[in-house]
Amino acid sequence: MIFAAIMLLIAHSGWAYDFSAVYNGNTLYYNYINLRGDVEVVGVSGYPGDLSIPDSVTYNGNTCSVIRIGDRAFEGCYGFTSVTIPNSVTSIGSNAFYNCTGLTRTYYYGTITQWCNIDFGNEYSNPIYYSSYLIYWDSSSSTGWAGLSGNLVIPNTTNTIKNYAFINATSITSVTIPNSISRIGYYAFSGCTSLTQTNYTGTIAQWCNIDFSSRANPVLYSHNLYINNQLITNLVIPNTVDTIKQYAFEGDTCLTSVTIGNSVTSIGRTAFSGCSGLTDITFKSYNPPSFGSNSFNGVRQTVNIFVPCGRTAVYLSATNSILPPNITEMPSFTFSATSSNIQHGNVQILTQPNCTNPQAVIYATPNSGYTFRRWSDGNTDNPRTLLVTQDTALVAYFSSGQGITETESGELILYPNPASEMVTITGISNEVNILVINAMGKVVRRLDNVGDTVTFSIRDLPKGIYFVRMGNAVRKLVVE
Repeated sequence: MIFAAIMLLIAHSGWAYDFSAVYNGNTLYYNYINLRGDVEVVGVSGYPGDLSIPDSVTYNGNTCSVIRIGDRAFEGCYGFTSVTIPNSVTSIGSNAFYNCTGLTRTYYYGTITQWCNIDFGNEYSNPIYYSSYLIYWDSSSSTGWAGLSGNLVIPNTTNTIKNYAFINATSITSVTIPNSISRIGYYAFSGCTSLTQTNYTGTIAQWCNIDFSSRANPVLYSHNLYINNQLITNLVIPNTVDTIKQYAFEGDTCLTSVTIGNSVTSIGRTAFSGCSGLTDITFKSYNPPSFGSNSFNGVRQTVNIFVPCGRTAVYLSATNSILPPNITEMPSFTFSATSSNIQHGNVQILTQPNCTNPQAVIYATPNSGYTFRRWSDGNTDNPRTLLVTQDTALVAYFSSGQGITETESGELILYPNPASEMVTITGISNEVNILVINAMGKVVRRLDNVGDTVTFSIRDLPKGIYFVRMGNAVRKLVVE
C-alpha cells in the first residue's frame, strides 16, 4: 500500500495541472478549462477513503466553479469508499473512476433531474458503476439526503436521461419514466439487473416516440412495461403512430399480442427483440412497414402473423425472414361479439372470420341464474353460425331467472339487478326527473332531480311492459 501511494504521488508530479488546493483534508489538482475561469478536477493526492469534490475553489484570490471531473482523474484509486460530487459538475471524463473498485456509496449534491443531465464520457466515468448505489440531495427528506433504492422516480422536469446515467444501479427495483422524456442515452440502465417493473406516465404513442439508444431501455431488464401502473400484455399501437422507435419494447417478455396500427410505416431496429411471449402479431396496414435489423429477433417461431386480405406475398417479401412465415389473412372488415353485461354472461368467438372463410361461430354462456335471450340483431340461435360480409358488432342479452329482462339503451345504460330486483340507470347527462310508465300510460314510479346514476326497486311491479322516461329519452323495461 505504501509503495502504491508513493507511485501515485510520483504520477501526480507528471500531470499537467494549473494549481492545487486542499479540500476536506485532501489535496485536489485542477486545470482551467475556459476563459470564464471554470475548472476541472484532474487528480488527488494519496488514497482518501471518502473523497469530496467542492463546487468551487479559490486560487490567487479568484473563485472558480468546478464544472468537470477530468479524464482518468481518479483512475486506479481503489482505496475510495465513497465520493461526493457537487451539482456544479456537468460532465465527467472518460475513465474518471476506472478501477475504483472499493466504492460503496456515491453522494450527489443535486437532484435526480440534474444527475440525468451529466455528460458521462463512458461507463467508468460514473462512480455508480462500482458503488451500485446513489445518495442524492433531497430537501424534503428529514436528513436532506435520499437513497436511490427501490423505486426510482424520474421527475417530470427531466427531458433527457444522458448516457450511462444509472449504469449498474442494482439498488433500483422499479423505475417510473415521465412523459416529459424524449431521449434515453446509451447504456443509461445497463446492468440494472434488479429491475422488476418499468412504469411510464404517458401514452403508448408517446413511448413509441422516445429516442432510445442501446441498453437504454429499462424494459430490457424489468421485462415488462406498465402504462400509468397498468401492465401491458396486449399491446395496441394506435393509428396516430407512424414510427416505432428502435429498442422501444426490447426484452418485454410480458407481451402476448401486438396490434400495429395502419399508420405505422417504420419499425426500428431491435424494437421487439426478445419479446419471447408473443403469440400473435397483427398488422393493420395494407402496405407493410419497413423493418429495422433484428426488429423481431427472438420472437418464437410459432407466433401467428395476421395481415390484411390478399397481402401475404407482399408481407413475406417485406419481412424477409425477420418474422416466421405463419401468416393468416384477415378480412377487410371487423367483427366482434360481446356480452351486454359480464355479470349476466359471457360470449366466446369460437371461429373468427378471415379472408378465405368469412364464417363466424359464436356462443353465449349465461352465468348462474340467467338464460340467454337473444343477439342484438334479434337472432336467438345459440351457438350461432353466420357469414360476416361487413363490419359487424353483436351483443348478447340475457334474462334473469327472476323475470327481469335487460333491454338495449343506446347512450343511456339501464340494467336490473335480479338479486334485489333493482334497476340501475347510468349515463344521465343532466339532472332530470325519471318516470316509470305502464302500458296504459299511467305513471307507476317517479324519481325527481336525479344525478348521473340512479337505482330504484321494481319489486312491487306486476309483469308487463313498462317505459322509463328520462328527460327526452325513453327506454323499454320488461318484467316477466
